[in-house]
Amino acid sequence: MVLSVYIPFESVIRLIDIHTHILPGIDDGAVSVEDTLAMARSASAEGITTIVATPHHANGTYSNIASIVLEHTRFVNERLRAEGIPILVESGQEIRLHDDLLEEWSRK
Repeated sequence: MVLSVYIPFESVIRLIDIHTHILPGIDDGAVSVEDTLAMARSASAEGITTIVATPHHANGTYSNIASIVLEHTRFVNERLRAEGIPILVESGQEIRLHDDLLEEWSRK
């Protein structure tokens, strides 16, 4: 006997936004926590389940080191859970590519 289970296609889709300035107050994206929550609600309504936060880093204007990004990501995930918004935020960075990137990296 073969048992068949129907799983709706929509229930297995995971949409991941891989470039979002959702962390509040650290670059030119979300200015406040309210902005962050509004962005997450909008993303969730579109079916997005995971967002990679990609604040600007080392671009001449912003310097968002990994520990700051991780701290903000933890805070945002706590707020999303508290608000019942079914989004997971992962940490990332947007690093501008330029001719001297590797040379600059090795100087640090």
